[in-house]
Amino acid sequence: MKYSDIMIEKVNETVRRSSGLEKRREYLGMSMIGYCPKVIYERYYQRQNPGMTEHRNCYRGYYFESETKRLLIKSGVLRINSSKDVVSSFDTMFRGHIDGEDNSGNLIEIKSMTNIKFEKIVNDGRGIPKKHYMQIQAYMKAGNYPAAYYVAVSTELFPMMHVVKIGRNEGMMLEIEDKARNILNCIKYEQPPKCECGYCK
Repeated sequence: MKYSDIMIEKVNETVRRSSGLEKRREYLGMSMIGYCPKVIYERYYQRQNPGMTEHRNCYRGYYFESETKRLLIKSGVLRINSSKDVVSSFDTMFRGHIDGEDNSGNLIEIKSMTNIKFEKIVNDGRGIPKKHYMQIQAYMKAGNYPAAYYVAVSTELFPMMHVVKIGRNEGMMLEIEDKARNILNCIKYEQPPKCECGYCK
């Protein structure tokens, strides 16, 4: 094997070890709550066997998230050591991990993305993706946050950012809790929920 190939394999192995990709969570993650219930159920039970593409994508996402956190902390926006777990009051199996808080106690959620997706959020006026919105509402409910700031980061134009303030949506929070309860009940009895997306029937 050529030394250049050995170098690449050593780097790939390092990426695999440090990508942060979880093969399986032993809880229902709030970051998944915007997905189809059947998809969430199947991901809970299926132990993934990810390839290098999945590891690289995860590594890249965490890299830009980490760099964004560093910039926000250095700028005095993000409170240092404010990243933590939040747990639902109705079931400890429904939990998530927040990126941090600002100095006023508001939630900060960072999402890195391609420039195409970034520009869509900036320009089309429709707000943020629904999956991200539901994730943030779940975090706000569990952590009792008065407001949240969604920080979109372009991986191609980094450190360009776009920030959207999000208020509490109590109706959405109740819908999320009902959805989580139903999925957790399905997990408990190992009975798959019905597909709601129309793609995984």
